[in-house]
Amino acid sequence: MFISKLDIENFRCFRTAEIEFNPGMNVIIGTNNAGKTTVIKALELIFKRGSSRSTLSIDDFNKSISDFNEPPEITITATLRSSDVNTEDDKAVVASWLTKLASPWEAKLTYRFFLPEKNAEKYKEEIRQIHNDKNKWEILEKYLPMYVSRVLGGNPENNLRADVEYLDKIHCETLDALRDVDSQIASGRNSLLKQILLHFKDHAIENDPDEEVLEQNQQKKEEFQSAAKNAVSNIIGRIDTDEILKLARQTGAIVGGSPSLKGKLEEADILSILHLIIKGHTNIEIPISNNGMGYNNLIYISLILSKFKMITSQNQGENAKVFPILLIEEPEAHLHPSLQYNFLKFLKDEVDNQEHSRQIFITTHSTQITSAVGLDPIICLEADNSAKIEAKYPSRVFSDSKDDQKSKRYVERFLDATKSAMLFSQSVLLVEGMAELMLYPVLAEKCHYVSVK
Repeated sequence: MFISKLDIENFRCFRTAEIEFNPGMNVIIGTNNAGKTTVIKALELIFKRGSSRSTLSIDDFNKSISDFNEPPEITITATLRSSDVNTEDDKAVVASWLTKLASPWEAKLTYRFFLPEKNAEKYKEEIRQIHNDKNKWEILEKYLPMYVSRVLGGNPENNLRADVEYLDKIHCETLDALRDVDSQIASGRNSLLKQILLHFKDHAIENDPDEEVLEQNQQKKEEFQSAAKNAVSNIIGRIDTDEILKLARQTGAIVGGSPSLKGKLEEADILSILHLIIKGHTNIEIPISNNGMGYNNLIYISLILSKFKMITSQNQGENAKVFPILLIEEPEAHLHPSLQYNFLKFLKDEVDNQEHSRQIFITTHSTQITSAVGLDPIICLEADNSAKIEAKYPSRVFSDSKDDQKSKRYVERFLDATKSAMLFSQSVLLVEGMAELMLYPVLAEKCHYVSVK
C-alpha cells in the first residue's frame, strides 16, 4: 500500500492541484513558494491529526478564491493504492475507505475544512449584502471560528467520517525545515529517546529467548531492584525528616498520623535521566547538545526510524501501527554535501526494502540529494503562465520502450550534483562546445535576458 495521489483544493498556493506519488521515496523540488511545504502540510492534515499544526487560519485559504456565495472550503484527498508489498493488515485498515475493489485496489481519505450548514445560512445573508472582495474576506474570517474539520473515508460524496481507530494505524512523523533536534532527543519522561530505550530494553531476549538468557536477565532485574531499594533508603536516610516535620507537630497536623517518606525507583526512572553522549576519536565524551547540528539531524532521524520499528512491532499488539510515513523538509540543512548524498542513498535503500518506513516524502533545494536518488522519485512543482502550480515528473519523459529506458539510464548516469541543477531550472540551453559556452551568456546579456558580471 502507498499514497498514490493527493488532490488539493483552495489550500494556500493551490487553487486546484493533483500530485501523484511513487511507492517508497518521493523527492519534491521547485523554486521558493512553489508549494513544497504546502504538500507536506496537506499530508499532515490527513495523517497527523491532533497536532498543533492541524489548526488552519484565514491565510491557509487560497487567495484567488472569488466566489464567496457559498462558504469556501479547503479539501485535500489522499488516494491509497495497493502495491507489490501489501501486508495482511493494509486492506483491513482501508476496507471501509475503498473506492475501487479491482486490483490494484484504491481507497480515499478526504480532509474537509468547512462551515457547518447551521452557520452557512447566516454567512450567506451577510455575503449577499457585501460587494467588495476585501470585505468578503473579512466576513470569512469572522466565521472562521465556526469552521470544523473532518476526515472522511471512501467516496467524499458519501460524507462518511473515517474511523479514528483505523486512522491511528497510519503513523506520520515530520522533520521540519526549522527544527530543534536537540530538544527532541533530550532526556526526559516523555522524550523520544526514553520511548526507544524502553522498547529496546531486554531486546536480546526476543532474539535469543533460551533458558540461560532468561535466567541471566532475571538476575539482572533482581540486582537492579536490590540496588534501587538501597539507593532510595540511602537518600531517605540523609534527609532530616524531624526538622521538616517540626512545624507539622506544632500545628497539630500529626494528630491524624505522622508523615514520613517512602519511594520506589523504577527502571523507567533511570531511562528518563539517560542522555546521549558523543565519544570522539580521542575518547573524549561530549554531550549531544554540543555535537554538530548536521550530525544531530542524522542521529534524530535514526531514532525516528527506530521508533517506527518499535511502533510496528508485534509487541504492541492491537496498538501496533500499520503504515508509518516520514515527512522531511530540507534534509540538507546543516549537512556536508557528501553526507547529503550518502544519507539520501541510505533513506532510498531503507524505504525500497521496507525496513521501517513505508513511504518517505522529502522537500529539497539540494542537487546532492537529487543526484543520489535518480529520476523516478523526483516531483517538480512549477507555476505556469497563469500562476497555477502543477506537478511534473522528469522520469515520465521516457516511455517503457527498451530504447527509452536505455536513454533514461544514460541520463541518470550523468546527473551528478552539478548537472542536477537542470532539474531546478525553468529552462535549459544546451551548447555543443566551448565557443557556444562563451558566446551565449554574452548574447543573453545583449538581449537583456540576464546581467552577466
